This record gives sequence, structure tokens and C-alpha cells, in this order.
Amino acid sequence: MKPEKYKLKSGETRWRFQIALPRDPLTGKRRTTRRSGFHTREQANIALTRLKSQLNREQKISPARTYQEIKTFKDVYEEWLVIYKTTVKPTIYFDPKFQE
Repeated sequence: MKPEKYKLKSGETRWRFQIALPRDPLTGKRRTTRRSGFHTREQANIALTRLKSQLNREQKISPARTYQEIKTFKDVYEEWLVIYKTTVKPTIYFDPKFQE
């Protein structure tokens, strides 16, 4: 989790880090992400801190979804249809071609 040093083929030294992300809510699999190419350890630490704070904000805003929360196509269609009715003329919505 802390930044580590590595060398490029050209001999230059760069810094990288790897961080564990929350588990995938649908599959339950572990996730990680890597960032690399930082010129200094300080730059890598700053990027790591920013990524951690972004992850914390996202977890507070959007909790993990479960299979029960996933909507079917029919559910999404019905929600869309309610909104669609308000955006078009009644003659379009009640056209016989669109009736079930």
C-alpha cells in the first residue's frame, strides 16, 4: 500500500503504489488498482492520499449494490415510460402503433 521504488529500462527511478478497493458488490471478488510513473515519493504519496479520500467519499455516497437492488428491464422500462409521457404530446404516446 505504501509507495515503492522501481527502475525504468533507461535507468531512471520512479515510484508506484497498489491499493485494495472495496469488493465487487455483484461478484464478491477482491479488487485492486495500481498507479505508477511518479517522479518522487512525495508525488506518489499525494496521489495515494487523494485516491483514498475519493474512495471514502464514494462509499459514503453510494452504498454497495446487491442483486436484489438490480432492476429488471421491465422495471426500468416502466420508470422510463412514466417520464417519457411527460415529455411528448399525448397524440404520440397514445398512437395505436405504440399500444400493447
